[in-house]
Amino acid sequence: MISTRSTCSFFARTRALATTAIAGLGLLLGACASSPLQPEAPVNNYWVIDRVVNTDTSMITLFDPLDLQHHTADPDDWYHYDFAFLDDMASGRFVALSTASNGHYWVRLTDAPLSTEQRALAGPSAKLRLRVLNERLLLSGGSAWPSINRPLQVALRAAESEEHWLDMPNGDYEVTVTALDSVGLDIPDYILQLERVFTITDVEHAPGIPHVTPTQEVAGVAGVNAGGVTFLERCGAIPREAEFAPLLSRSLPLPGASAEIEVSPVLFRRGKALLAAGEPADLPIVVAREASIGTLGVFVQPRDWLSTSTDKWGRAIQTTHAHVLCAVRIDGSESGMNGLRVAISAAPVSFDTLPRAMAQELRRQFDTWLRVSNNPAHRFTSGYVKRARDHRSLVLGIMQQLDLPATEVETLLLMDNESRARDLIERMREQLI
Repeated sequence: MISTRSTCSFFARTRALATTAIAGLGLLLGACASSPLQPEAPVNNYWVIDRVVNTDTSMITLFDPLDLQHHTADPDDWYHYDFAFLDDMASGRFVALSTASNGHYWVRLTDAPLSTEQRALAGPSAKLRLRVLNERLLLSGGSAWPSINRPLQVALRAAESEEHWLDMPNGDYEVTVTALDSVGLDIPDYILQLERVFTITDVEHAPGIPHVTPTQEVAGVAGVNAGGVTFLERCGAIPREAEFAPLLSRSLPLPGASAEIEVSPVLFRRGKALLAAGEPADLPIVVAREASIGTLGVFVQPRDWLSTSTDKWGRAIQTTHAHVLCAVRIDGSESGMNGLRVAISAAPVSFDTLPRAMAQELRRQFDTWLRVSNNPAHRFTSGYVKRARDHRSLVLGIMQQLDLPATEVETLLLMDNESRARDLIERMREQLI
């Protein structure tokens, strides 16, 4: 193993550590500020690569973004959900570990065994699969995960700026991740040992993204059995009156969700003015198709007032990001200085449990419908909805994906949960015919 301590310091952990030339890999040697490093002869032909990784996601990752481009339709945090990354881990598309916090970490990649000193300071370890397909890997702090808001080209640009690309022969590897108790010592924080294997299926890998810190006795895993979609109503917080906001979208926001809701320019200006004055801008708002008595709508509580944008036709859109607290029924309306106000009463959505066979059929039918609909995020969406925390959330999650017209949403919200589920199963079957 190559030592650099006799040549210069390790750059005080603020810049990339020197790269050691390794036999057969052709990696370039880094340099100190004062003079070039003089590598010692490799011991037993082992290779060593040292880097400092900066992370603001408490993660260290090793992969090629090209191998994860199927996640470009998934949410930014898809790697927190095991149903989204289990296939990737089984296929060796990435190596990732969860650290204790954000910051700078000295990471060593090598095919050498741990030294006596390293074994004495070693914390927990975990094994992962890795398959190299493009003769390169990126060592980064989580800034290059492809996602819906980070298209592949953006992820690749983030990767290029880090200058942490590594040349690596194609093939299958077993990667052992070990945390070292490095406090006060000039040693790596993490060691990733890469060992070539005949086939990736020979590697018994961790069930999730390992969480390893030197203070742990054993490695944990992140994201395993991650929860799915949840709709939490808060009907007890509904006032007797609220501002009326006409529904400007095709579908009605669902109770218990967080949603970006289009509002009228008048209401939008009121919310922005309250913010500018330093006052609470969580106006009590009811969103409904109309303000007539008996109409079903939803009570929303704005969290912020977003900037005006334009749709694909050039039409101005003003939106608020809001909690949808509860379904409500409009009991009356009157004109005021700032627009229309409505009297309301809560209309909680039925919470009954589905028969087991019906819940299974609903999940199966939804998964089939989702695949046939060519939804680019069908893998994530399927897992997220099917892992709903309760049957009501399962039904509402499927309603949300079907993007039904507002009148149909109103009808379904008035049903009991079993009737809603039966209706949705029939709808999805009809669409597949």
